[in-house]
Amino acid sequence: MAKRVLVVDDEKLIVKGIRFSLEQDGMDVECAYDGEEAVAMAKEYAPFVRKIEVEVENLEMVKEAVEAGAHIIMLDNMTHEQIKEALEYIAGRAEVEVSGNVTRENIAKLTDLGVDYISSGALTHSSPILDLSLKNLHAI
Repeated sequence: MAKRVLVVDDEKLIVKGIRFSLEQDGMDVECAYDGEEAVAMAKEYAPFVRKIEVEVENLEMVKEAVEAGAHIIMLDNMTHEQIKEALEYIAGRAEVEVSGNVTRENIAKLTDLGVDYISSGALTHSSPILDLSLKNLHAI
């Protein structure tokens, strides 16, 4: 059975290119060209067993995700003020995740806003490297 993939972007040429590539790998590909259509398609596929998360970059996208009925809205790379505006608009109609530009220095401000989840790539891409070798590993 082929894996099902939903490709979403408002740039139709990007969607067509990704679709072609995935179909070449034997995947069953569905496409949507806006968030509302994508959420509707995802809900049709899995109406009650999964939560649908939509990543947004501005307030217009937040409004679209809320109106489409997304369960979780990820606010990506937004300023503190934009996050406050988004939370006011969402008003509990979806869970909220904040991602992008999350650092040890600003995480307390984000938690004070009342978001549900915080994601931070800084935990991994800013970690020091530790090189381990198993060459001298001996049985005890």
